[in-house]
Amino acid sequence: MVPEVTQSKYFPYNIPILFESANFDGLKKKLLEFNEAFEDSKFKMTEAESHRFDRIIEALKDSHAFTENKFTDKECEIFAKRFFLWPVDKLMPVLDLYRMFLIHFNSEKLYAGLDGGLNQLSFICSVVRSTENEITISLCLKILANLFKHNLNRIALIKYKDMIVEALSNQKVQMRSKDMLRSALAAFVFNLSTSLNS
Repeated sequence: MVPEVTQSKYFPYNIPILFESANFDGLKKKLLEFNEAFEDSKFKMTEAESHRFDRIIEALKDSHAFTENKFTDKECEIFAKRFFLWPVDKLMPVLDLYRMFLIHFNSEKLYAGLDGGLNQLSFICSVVRSTENEITISLCLKILANLFKHNLNRIALIKYKDMIVEALSNQKVQMRSKDMLRSALAAFVFNLSTSLNS
């Protein structure tokens, strides 16, 4: 028997607001520029990681085969094992790439482990806490909004919502004036509200 779907009178629109457009060429150029400037091997991509990075970019760019392109575990791991180690002032292209990666169904691999995405969400919260740069905070909010695209990602976000809300409150995000940041915050709050309501 199929359960009856109830329509909320408060949230009749329950499709998440997502940020799905990107300038992949510009993003790739900036990320590679930062990568080349690193002297510390802790930050710099290996040759194998560079190939994985290229493949991620090409797969995300290919809108015609978007649902057919799959990412290996090694390709998914490049975020936590390399990019998330970068200094905060070099994270903008990383965050932008991660935002787009979350649109892909294989992003659920990062939220399916034993920690249920705690490491990824802790990283986003730490970035929000450690920067005053409104563009960086806005990218973090867009990442949080895009997490509502896929089920496991959404479950992880709801599970750790208190940690996320605390990080955003500590930065007084709601008091900031940039339109880009405020629209990203509104999308995240809307997505969270509709998910908690359903």
